[in-house]
Amino acid sequence: MKKLLLILAMILPMFITSCSDDEETTVLTGTTWESTEEYGGIVYLRWTLTFQESTFSITMDEDADADGVFDKKDSASGSYSVDGNNVSLNAEGLTMSGTFSDNVMHLDSGEEGGEFVYYKK
Repeated sequence: MKKLLLILAMILPMFITSCSDDEETTVLTGTTWESTEEYGGIVYLRWTLTFQESTFSITMDEDADADGVFDKKDSASGSYSVDGNNVSLNAEGLTMSGTFSDNVMHLDSGEEGGEFVYYKK
């Protein structure tokens, strides 16, 4: 009986730790978030964040001539980490951090008081 309790005491913490780690890394997995800027009722910039298991990609579409058609596209990818409702994104030497809830993500823009607001699609 003591051996069984000892084995359970050794296995249980590993199981609990692995479950909580999986939950933290998968909370954003498979989700897509979008932020837009518009002028005169026309969306001229759209950023799309897509999260995979431990990486993310970001795509920026631009309507440079304001005709309602996106004609420029740029993208980057990197890694991210989650701690509760805090997220940190790292891509090509750029680090952004912020918070997220069920449907809204706020990321620091790097400018004083500025932020990007993303909505879950």
